[in-house]
Amino acid sequence: MYSLCIVEHVFLVGKDFGASPAYLFSILHPERVLGVITLGVPYAPPGPSMLHKYLPEGFYMLRWK
Repeated sequence: MYSLCIVEHVFLVGKDFGASPAYLFSILHPERVLGVITLGVPYAPPGPSMLHKYLPEGFYMLRWK
């Protein structure tokens, strides 16, 4: 979809689960990204989830596995 736009550079904003695609796009296309803002979710590198270890039981981000 991005390739269809005439915009050369973007500033990405990702909220909750939109943060991961924003991070991924910025990693895959650093020449096109001016900046990234993420809200409502901590950065978690790809791999086994460590959320259960550090977040309190019942925390809303743990509802989606």
